[in-house]
Amino acid sequence: MTARTVPAAWNHRHRLLQSAAEARRGVFNPHHSVRAFKVSGPLDLAALDRAWAALQRRHPVLLSSFGPGHDRGAEQWRTGGAEPVGLVRLAAPTQSTVTENTEHTENTEHAENTEHNENTLTEGTPSEDILEKAAAAPFDIADGPLARLLVVTGRQPLVALVVEHLVTDGWSGTVLLRDLRSLYAAEVGAPYTELPVIQQDFVEFTARQNAYLESEAGLRLRRRLAGGEPVPDTPLKGFTGRTPVRHERIRRLDRTWEAADYDRLLPVARATRTTRLNLVLSAVHSALADLSGRRTVATTMTVANRAHPSVRHSVGWFASKVVVASEPYAGADPAARLEALRAAVATGLEASRVPWPTQIHDHRPELFGTQATTPFLSFNAQPERMREDGDFGDLFAGARAEPVTVRLGWQDAALATQWQERGPGGLRLAVDYKTDWYSETDVAALWDAVTGHLERLAVPAGKAGPA
Repeated sequence: MTARTVPAAWNHRHRLLQSAAEARRGVFNPHHSVRAFKVSGPLDLAALDRAWAALQRRHPVLLSSFGPGHDRGAEQWRTGGAEPVGLVRLAAPTQSTVTENTEHTENTEHAENTEHNENTLTEGTPSEDILEKAAAAPFDIADGPLARLLVVTGRQPLVALVVEHLVTDGWSGTVLLRDLRSLYAAEVGAPYTELPVIQQDFVEFTARQNAYLESEAGLRLRRRLAGGEPVPDTPLKGFTGRTPVRHERIRRLDRTWEAADYDRLLPVARATRTTRLNLVLSAVHSALADLSGRRTVATTMTVANRAHPSVRHSVGWFASKVVVASEPYAGADPAARLEALRAAVATGLEASRVPWPTQIHDHRPELFGTQATTPFLSFNAQPERMREDGDFGDLFAGARAEPVTVRLGWQDAALATQWQERGPGGLRLAVDYKTDWYSETDVAALWDAVTGHLERLAVPAGKAGPA
């Protein structure tokens, strides 16, 4: 693999400065993507090790590292040149170890947690606890690599692919699992799918993006975006006003709107020539207005940046955010308000050519490279057509893989929401929220407000919708 050193992407620069500021305070908050599975059936660790090495060679961004530049915010990104690393084997605890640890915990008054463990409030089996601690361990950003494959051995092994968010995003996680599935199958002699050609990797994408942002057209767009607020500030009722000092603690709230209810939005979506998820975004903005008492509200919206076929099989931090602002109660005509929101989304998507950190740097430079100190909601829509192909239960040929949830990290948004269309499963909401800022009751009130607005939009059960 050829070594390359290039200027870091704007996403990288913003995040690296945030992490450096935390390090100066003696804080480490992992920002890791973790895809973990419990495996039932035979698992060939030697074959998995070979498949893991092949995956790193196919996606050398996993072997990246970052170094300082000449100026603040001009960090350098080094890729290639490093050799793949082996999988990390962790022994499952014995029964005696589990008993001893349990007794120790029961007899210790608030046992002192490590900084890594305090980033998640989930509780699991002893094997899952071992996996979670290893997943939360910091990567060596200066020397790499930025990914590890963990295996907790035992009767039912646990396997976790852990990648630093600097070189991955949600789409990339799916690409990595798809590739690992084929590579492992090939190693054990099972039928497998040939891997598609990677037409443009993340390094090339970043170089083109950086060049555009310094071009005449890019600078013109950056100037045109001046005056907008790049960091939305919409505190809901219940906001404590406190900011995380030591750790960012994240909890998740899950809710589902049944398919029969969600389908009642279809006639409205057709009549207004929009999508059901746009109707959901409209309901979210109305709920934010209700719960914040503000006329104008705003959210960020995640953009995958995968429209071009050349990057659909690549791994990297392609995704970015755009700001969508609206006045949910401006005017009496609901159709006009929806049209205004749709225009705001279109404006945001046009602005997505300028990464969110670049807009912060250009218009609120004092916030560039810092953690958000005001709460906002991020809206991440996942239409049914973009869902993963299954749950990767067949990740390891000849065995069954069951997903295990491991949540780590910090996030800019106080409320990071994912709205997933699940077909017969309806609409699923997952909210990762900062417990330093909000309680579960506050977050549940948001869901109730959103579904209330969706009920008012939806066609009543048993009635035909508008033509």
